[in-house]
Amino acid sequence: MIPAGCRNAFTLIRWFFAVSIVFFHGSVVAGRPDFWFVDPHSAISAFFVMSGMLTYAGYLRRPGAWTFYARRARRIGIPYATVILLAAVAGIFLSTLGAKAYLSDAGTAKYLAANLTFLNFLSPELPGVFASNNVTAVNASLWTMKVEVVFYLLLPIIAAFVRRCRPARAIAVMYLLSVAWNLIFLYLQQSTGNGAYDILRRQIFGQMMYFAAGMATAHMYTHIMRKKYTYLAAGAALWLICGRFTALRPIEPVAIATTLTVLAYGSTRLADLSAKVPNLTYEVFLLHFPVFQTLAATGFFATAGFLPALAAGTGITLLLSVALHRATNFLVQKTER
Repeated sequence: MIPAGCRNAFTLIRWFFAVSIVFFHGSVVAGRPDFWFVDPHSAISAFFVMSGMLTYAGYLRRPGAWTFYARRARRIGIPYATVILLAAVAGIFLSTLGAKAYLSDAGTAKYLAANLTFLNFLSPELPGVFASNNVTAVNASLWTMKVEVVFYLLLPIIAAFVRRCRPARAIAVMYLLSVAWNLIFLYLQQSTGNGAYDILRRQIFGQMMYFAAGMATAHMYTHIMRKKYTYLAAGAALWLICGRFTALRPIEPVAIATTLTVLAYGSTRLADLSAKVPNLTYEVFLLHFPVFQTLAATGFFATAGFLPALAAGTGITLLLSVALHRATNFLVQKTER
């Protein structure tokens, strides 16, 4: 198991994948082709792997469902709810309906109810907000949050299941069931053309193989680090191959998990550098999409050009992320007292 307090480079790794998601969504909002070096699938998958690894290891060190739920609610829920509420308030000024009509529209209340309960897919839009943009959703990146939250809710049950069985056997069962879920719904989607099957494929049971791979590497930490260069080379090569051949996707989570484990824990220099970097990646993840949407709605992407608008949106996102991070820390400290 990963030792408590072990220095790592996860903050740097998070920044790498967070920036790639920001660039990807900048392209989506602008309605232009993606950057050739950006792979949103790998970025999202990596975040699920890291969540499985670190959240699971942290829970085993400090077990207790209600304590865990309270910590997650403060750290994850407060900034999330803040961004949802701020988006609804900003809609007063951005909506083409006018303030009175916007506030009285049932869609505004529906947006708040759905998004504050992580059911973003039920109401991704605000009335009259971003209606002329290439994408009309207020924050299309939030679909992953419900996957994360369901994993957090299930984690005490998962940990109990792993304790009752042999960890290798229990995690393998979770992994294989998730692979089966993916393959079944992929087949249904391809054979019927119904996009609903693809949506079902991407929910928690389809993503559980990434969380499970992270959990497995948490248990295998000592073994992996003894042969870290072998695991790094094999994992990175397999990850690249899986990106080229989708038929190999069922083994991709293992490749990602082993690669990230070695990258995070295998270099003290990288860990020292990572410790000097502020971890604002969650705030950046929450804020960047509505920032880009606002710039697009005001015509800034069209007048300034894509790259200047992308740079401006990224800069605004970073400034807002710092403010949100500080406000969250203040509120968390208040609630913990």
